[in-house]
Amino acid sequence: DTKRMIACALNPRDPAIVSVTKEGAFRPHEFLSSNIRDVEERDYGFYVSCRDSKTVLRGIPIIWSARYLGEWLNHHPYRDNPDAPLWISLSRKNFGKRLKVASLNCVVQRLAKRAGIKKRVYPYLFRHSGATDMVINNIHLVIMSKICGWSPTSTMPARYVHLAGVDVEDAVLKAHGVSIKPKKRMMEPKVCPRCKEENGPEKIHCGKCGTNLDKPTHAYDEISEQEAKKEKMKADYEKLYEKIKKDIMRDLGLQPPK
Repeated sequence: DTKRMIACALNPRDPAIVSVTKEGAFRPHEFLSSNIRDVEERDYGFYVSCRDSKTVLRGIPIIWSARYLGEWLNHHPYRDNPDAPLWISLSRKNFGKRLKVASLNCVVQRLAKRAGIKKRVYPYLFRHSGATDMVINNIHLVIMSKICGWSPTSTMPARYVHLAGVDVEDAVLKAHGVSIKPKKRMMEPKVCPRCKEENGPEKIHCGKCGTNLDKPTHAYDEISEQEAKKEKMKADYEKLYEKIKKDIMRDLGLQPPK
C-alpha cells in the first residue's frame, strides 16, 4: 500500500510524507513539528529531529526514504529558511503554512483513494506499520523505544513483537550463530541492472536510463554480454582500419616505412 500511494503522488511532498512518517514511526503531531533546521544530511541519508514537547527533541535516522525527503527539500519553497516548517500546505489558501493534523489526514486519504486502497488509511497507521517493520528487521527494543518516543518501562515494544509474529526459530538460530537467509525488505530500493542507479521501490522504469526494473536480471546480463561483444568487435575493427590505412599510406610513399 505504501508503494502504491507513493506512486500515485502528484507532487514531491507527498511521497516524502508517506515514506518518512512510516520509516520514522512518527506520531502525526511530532512529524508536523519539524522545521528545515531539524533536517541534517548524513552519509546514510538524513537525521530528522521532531519535538516530543516544546523543549524536548528526538532524532531519527532516515535511510530508505531519504531519496523522497531529499527530493522534497529540493522543491521546498522555503528551503533556505531554517525556521520554515518542513511540512507545509500546498493549497492556494494556506500555501506555505505548517500542515495541521487534519490536513495531513486529508493528504493521506487522497493518496489512498487515488491508489485504489479501499481500507481506511490514516497517518497513525504509518506509525504502527513503521514500528512493526522495526520488529521484523530486528531493531533492538531499547532502540525502538527511543525512536518511537516510548519510556523505558513502556509495554508497547512487547505488543509489537506479538503483533509482528516474530519468528522464534530465527531468533534462536541467530543467537547460536546459525546463519539464516535474510528476509527481503518491502521498501528496498530497486537498483538498475544496467546503470546501477538506485530507484524508489515503486518505480517500474529507471529514472536515469529508462530500463525496465521489473525485468529479470539475467535478461540484462545477456544484453550486457552482447553489448560487450559489440564493443570488442568495434575496437578490433578500428584497429584493423588503422593498420590498413597505415599500409596504404606507406605504399603511396606518404609515410616512411617503419
